[in-house]
Amino acid sequence: SYYFIISLVLLIVIVIFYSIKIIKQNRLKKSGKKNTDLNPIFLDEYSKKIFFLFEVDKIFKDEDLSIQTLSNKLSIQPYILSKIINKKMKTSFPSLLNRYRIAEAKQMLESSEFNNSNILDIAYQVGFKTKTAFNRTFKKETGLTPSQFKQKNK
Repeated sequence: SYYFIISLVLLIVIVIFYSIKIIKQNRLKKSGKKNTDLNPIFLDEYSKKIFFLFEVDKIFKDEDLSIQTLSNKLSIQPYILSKIINKKMKTSFPSLLNRYRIAEAKQMLESSEFNNSNILDIAYQVGFKTKTAFNRTFKKETGLTPSQFKQKNK
């Protein structure tokens, strides 16, 4: 009788343990996340791919670019892409996107090639959907409005 009770208690503990484990696994599957940390080689490889897409392909000029569309292009889950940008690049996706857009806009505003372009045209060319968003982000990044920046760099 004593062995029966110990066996029964042990069986109950094992059933509870595995039930909890199965529930956790199901939650991870439903969320689409894997319980793994990103290894440094993976981080480096995808960081280089992201850098290439931004620096060479100038993907940031797509006004509809989102973390989802970029993750599809890289064939990785959006949460993994977000982790890579956060951990390796030490920034967020919106900040990364805006940094590239504003850098491109600054080059255009300083270039004589774009003297005849108005500021709104430049905003659209670098990927902003609205003048307001462009002006707000430009001022946040540079401390100047696009007009002030253009005047200062004539």
